[in-house]
Amino acid sequence: MTKRKWLYLIIIVALATPVLLLYFAFEGNPIGKFNAKRTLDKHLEETYPDQNFVIHGPASYNFKDGGYHLTAEEIDKETSDRKEYEFSIVGIFGTKVHYDGIYFENLDQPLMNKFEREANKEILEKLQLGIPDVREVQVTIEVLEGTYDWNTKWHKDLELEEPLSIWVAIDGENKTEDDIVEIGKIMQKILNDHDYDYKSATINSRINHEGSVMLNYSAGFAKDEEITKKNVDKENKEHGLH
Repeated sequence: MTKRKWLYLIIIVALATPVLLLYFAFEGNPIGKFNAKRTLDKHLEETYPDQNFVIHGPASYNFKDGGYHLTAEEIDKETSDRKEYEFSIVGIFGTKVHYDGIYFENLDQPLMNKFEREANKEILEKLQLGIPDVREVQVTIEVLEGTYDWNTKWHKDLELEEPLSIWVAIDGENKTEDDIVEIGKIMQKILNDHDYDYKSATINSRINHEGSVMLNYSAGFAKDEEITKKNVDKENKEHGLH
């Protein structure tokens, strides 16, 4: 191939690449769409082996959540009744189930709400002993229907579908980035010392600014993660909070 042809090829690739990247950003990529259906098929076989499904495709890509969306129709073996469920598969190559409509439909929402209220109260009390500026705690709990009856009281040793996600609001007045790091370390130690099973904890540092409650810092950490300034985000910079 001559130098001129190589030059033409390089120019074509350079011009085409941004177009392809833009297309993939809004429409997904062909490999991801193809793999999404295979990923869902495997997920259904492994998770619901006694149920019959038909997957309707091809997958549609949602650029807002970066997911390949598919519908699977369950067919009752005895009555032939049909019911549709939505699924979302994520990853560049469509390899991870992010949303399972069957799973979320079978969550025991009333019991989850009850457990969350009980967990919020307990964790708030424990955190406030070591961090007086803690103002609010909200925990996310997932429990499938039939796992526990309504009279069950929440405690940290209950077997749940997922580890806890914990959100904590603190009084952020006069707090610095270093303060948030230190609060995160104390919070992590309290949670770990009490052996809470959690996958993530989020801190929202709130202040009063010109008559409104606003965030000045936020931070997140996992159970065994070393907390540094990299975990902290400065919020609302445009309002002159930093």
